[in-house]
Amino acid sequence: AIDGYPVREVLIPNPQSGAMYAVTDEQLYVLEGDAWVPVADETHARHYIVDPTDDDHLFRGDHPPCTLDDAETRIPLEVSEDGGDTWRELTQGTNIRPIAFDPTDPEVLYGSNCALMVSINSGNTWERVNALPGHDVTDISVAGTRLLLLGTTPTGKSMLREVDITDPRNPEIGDILLRTDGPATMDVNADRIVVGGANAVHVSDDGGETWYDSRIGLEQVTTASQLDPNRTDAAATRADLGVRAIQLDTRDKSRIYAGTSRGVFISQDAGVTWVRYDEIPPDAIVDAIEIGANDADLYVTTDKGVIVVPVP
Repeated sequence: AIDGYPVREVLIPNPQSGAMYAVTDEQLYVLEGDAWVPVADETHARHYIVDPTDDDHLFRGDHPPCTLDDAETRIPLEVSEDGGDTWRELTQGTNIRPIAFDPTDPEVLYGSNCALMVSINSGNTWERVNALPGHDVTDISVAGTRLLLLGTTPTGKSMLREVDITDPRNPEIGDILLRTDGPATMDVNADRIVVGGANAVHVSDDGGETWYDSRIGLEQVTTASQLDPNRTDAAATRADLGVRAIQLDTRDKSRIYAGTSRGVFISQDAGVTWVRYDEIPPDAIVDAIEIGANDADLYVTTDKGVIVVPVP
């Protein structure tokens, strides 16, 4: 926590360093030496991304819940060029959640307004791509010329789909790679794709062509039951079950971290079996896992704040 407020997000623009920015419900902070210094207030629970080629270049924004028909809500998309000290509104980006930079062109941004949104001019204008009809796009990952989109329906079904971004100006919608139950989360490294869902962790080592699933060791934090198709309130499984965050180890291909509502679990055999990581309290509700400081530290975002522990 910072100034008594739990940190709900850390920003690590360069994995060789540690966290550079931290977000609470009240402030955005930047790390200067050993001290967290406030640089922006009124965060309004917006989502932040940092340009991996320029630590001072940030975007923040969000969109209203996709299940609500709320035409009155207006959440601005803003950009900062000075590390968060000052912000400029991008008027064409209202109600867009920025999610990812294109690693080959920092002027290309990917986001969501429930559907996929693409900007080729640093967020000044956006194009809507309806690649996951009926799904709220919750996560985006870029793997070469493939954009991997993860989305969830109001009834709790998740889908992973690829989009060809050889030319980001003309994205081509590709194949559905995976369907799973419950809200889902993913991480990608080259051809390895890992998706955590309500029932299991799904792993592909060939870019999504084939998959294997496992919940061995995750029985207490996942559910073996199927979703009730008659539910329409996005609560078709218990809210405290399922994988909430997934992170591939950057040094050891066989190691995967899974964050749940009951702490963190580790797989040392590429997702086949799982054991609890005792450095994280078993009652911690984990929302994100990131690796930084030259692959030495694990940043685990929980309901109480961020816990920093050594990579095992």
